[in-house]
Amino acid sequence: MVQLKIISLFTGIGGFELGFEQSGVQHQVVGYSEINPFSIQVFQQHFPGIPNLGDVSGIDWKRINFNMVVGGSPCTDVSKAATMRQDNKERGLKGEHSSLFYRYVDAIKARPRCHFILENVASMSKDTKEEFTRTLQNASHRNVYCVTLDGSPFTGQARRRYFWTTWEIPAQTNIESPYPWKNTLFPKRMPKKSYTQVMQ
Repeated sequence: MVQLKIISLFTGIGGFELGFEQSGVQHQVVGYSEINPFSIQVFQQHFPGIPNLGDVSGIDWKRINFNMVVGGSPCTDVSKAATMRQDNKERGLKGEHSSLFYRYVDAIKARPRCHFILENVASMSKDTKEEFTRTLQNASHRNVYCVTLDGSPFTGQARRRYFWTTWEIPAQTNIESPYPWKNTLFPKRMPKKSYTQVMQ
């Protein structure tokens, strides 16, 4: 089996890295790209020794040996909240932050047969979602699949995200029904002392 040599972009504190570590899949993270100092500090604590490639816009992809790309490009300009901005130039994939998606695409173009997982917000418009899919398809020379997953069973909040991959992922069951965290987080019956205090 060919070992996955992963390059991680928009890494944050290492969610994808943790997922691969817990999956048991043989892999090596050959480099990551993150510029937020706090995120870098947390990442290095949990995954020491992996080189930080710095700003994603300055990476020379040809100098890195990888066969898989992972990451979640910024959703700042493509989320539903972005539609409330008055300046149209800041919206969608032409926005300053979300246009960094194309740097992710550059990595794929440098290794056209590589595999990838890309994550982004599920509240983007249909046209933007189609642009993501079309661009990834053209860059990768592979079939591209998109699935909607909700992190609520794991995070305690509704957190729907699109994931684009080079292989099919089964649809998540009951995605329309958020995980009932309130049944776990809140007691069904308030203790008498607290109830009395509330009623005073």
